[in-house]
Amino acid sequence: MLLFTDIVKLLAARAHLCKHCFMGRKPLDISKLERQIIEIVIAATNQDGVSLREVSRRSSIDKARLSAVFNFKRAITVTDLEKLCVVIDRRVSSVVKEAEESLAQSPTLESYDAAHELARKIAANPDAYDLAARQHEPDPYEGLGEENQEER
Repeated sequence: MLLFTDIVKLLAARAHLCKHCFMGRKPLDISKLERQIIEIVIAATNQDGVSLREVSRRSSIDKARLSAVFNFKRAITVTDLEKLCVVIDRRVSSVVKEAEESLAQSPTLESYDAAHELARKIAANPDAYDLAARQHEPDPYEGLGEENQEER
């Protein structure tokens, strides 16, 4: 006879397998274009004052899935994008075009990503990234051999 705790453990193990190992698939990385598209959709829903729950209801996308997409933890599918565009009353092509134009106008996006990556590394290990001036040790040979050779 299975106990409740055994059932929970089995479900957790199955969820872990489905999430990470199912048929060799892994979560997709969120591209810059996709991130920009999601930000446009989020801005439109915020502008209309629509809650996540209401967006989920109107689009028939599961609230947990929608939350993962809006938090850039899950890739958005074309089908979900189509549903979200119906909610914000826009065409998919216009959202994608706006996202592409926005990326084209921001040449510092790569440096912005690099700066955030560096900030993340520094936060993870601040001792490894001390300022060079703090580690300066005086040169013991400073000034040695610089005597004037002409005065004898």
